[in-house]
Amino acid sequence: MDYRSEIALLSEHIARLAQANELDLPVPSCPEWTLGDLVFHIGSVHATWAKIIEEASPNTHHQHPVDDVTDDLLVVWFKNHTKALLKSMAEAVPEARCWTWWGEPRTVLAVERHQVQEAAIHLWDVQNSLGAAPALDRDIARDGVAEFLLVQREFMTLPTDARISLVANDAPESWFVGAPGAHDVALTGSSSDVVLVLHGRLAMSALDVVGDVGIAHEWLSSFDLS
Repeated sequence: MDYRSEIALLSEHIARLAQANELDLPVPSCPEWTLGDLVFHIGSVHATWAKIIEEASPNTHHQHPVDDVTDDLLVVWFKNHTKALLKSMAEAVPEARCWTWWGEPRTVLAVERHQVQEAAIHLWDVQNSLGAAPALDRDIARDGVAEFLLVQREFMTLPTDARISLVANDAPESWFVGAPGAHDVALTGSSSDVVLVLHGRLAMSALDVVGDVGIAHEWLSSFDLS
C-alpha cells in the first residue's frame, strides 16, 4: 500500500466534505465534537507529525503548539498542514527514525501507516455524521486491524490465559490476542466492521461473537482511545 497516496486521498475527501457542509455539524462518533473540531484535530495531528518527522529524534518528544485558525480559513489551513506532513514524509526515507507514542517501530513508515488509519477512521466519522458512512476500503481495514493491535498492544488487558480471535470474513485473515491455545472468544465480521469495532465506532454487536462474551467486552473496554 502506498501510504502517502492514501493519506493524500483520504485527507482531500475530508476537506471536500468540510467545504460542502456546515462546520457546526455534530459528529456523533466523536462526542462533543463538531465537523469543524474534527477537521481542526486532524490538521493539528498532521502538523504535529510533520514536526516530529523533521526532528528525527526517536527518543525525545517535544511539544509542538499548533496555530489557531478561524472557521473561514479552516479548510485551507487543514490542506496546508496535510501538504506539510506529506512533504516531511517525502523528504525522509521510510526507515528514518522518529518518535512515536506507541514505541517501536519508531520509523517514518510506521507514522505513515498510522496516519492512513487516522484519516480513514475520521473520514468515516465525517461520513457517518452526514448519514452515509460506507465500509472502509478492505485493504485499508485489513491493515488497520494489524496496525491497531500493534500500537495499542501496551494498553490491552485480558484475563489471565484468555485468548481472542479476530476473523475477517471478507479476506483469508485472522488475528490473535492473548495466551496461546484455543480461543475463549472469536469475533468475526468484515475487515471494515472489525476495525471500526476496535476503534469504538461500532458496537460489538456488529460482529458475530462465539464464546465468552464477557472476555470480549472486558478486552474492548480496556483501550484508551482518547
